Amino acid sequence: MLYQYPTLAKINETGHAIQVNEDSVIQSLPNMSGIDYFVKSKKQHDYYVFIDRGEQGGAVIHTDNYGDLGFFLIETPLSDFDLDINPETSLVEMYDGAGVVTDFSDAVEKDEIKKMLTEYQNASDDELAASDVYKELDKYVSRYLELDETTEKHVNLSIIRVAILSISQDETTKQ
Repeated sequence: MLYQYPTLAKINETGHAIQVNEDSVIQSLPNMSGIDYFVKSKKQHDYYVFIDRGEQGGAVIHTDNYGDLGFFLIETPLSDFDLDINPETSLVEMYDGAGVVTDFSDAVEKDEIKKMLTEYQNASDDELAASDVYKELDKYVSRYLELDETTEKHVNLSIIRVAILSISQDETTKQ
């Protein structure tokens, strides 16, 4: 089943999830513009954060809670972004049109985010931007991407927020 960006954006705007099958759901991300594709039986989350860059197009940040906390930044018009989910197997594939994909396999370390979990889980953007993890990530993002300052900040904050969410959900499922 193909889910195009307008449908995914509507999930985020309304907060109404889409039940893909009895085992999986597409739901909005808390406090972020994006969605979480959750497969209940496997306790697997695939996170997609949407960044509207106006005339510059868009960007999607993707990560999950079952890999090594690597991140992908997909620079593409948001209207070109689709998720294709097989309802029989709950496998998901993303289509990003003619965009640029950057793999941040080690953008943030899991141990660093675990240390931040209690202090920064409900932090403001300014509090996150003052953290050491943000400053290190900013060096990495600034060096490898050619983004304007506003988008760069949004990317940094989104990566940290989704990393915190991923680890907190991973910790919750282990309890």
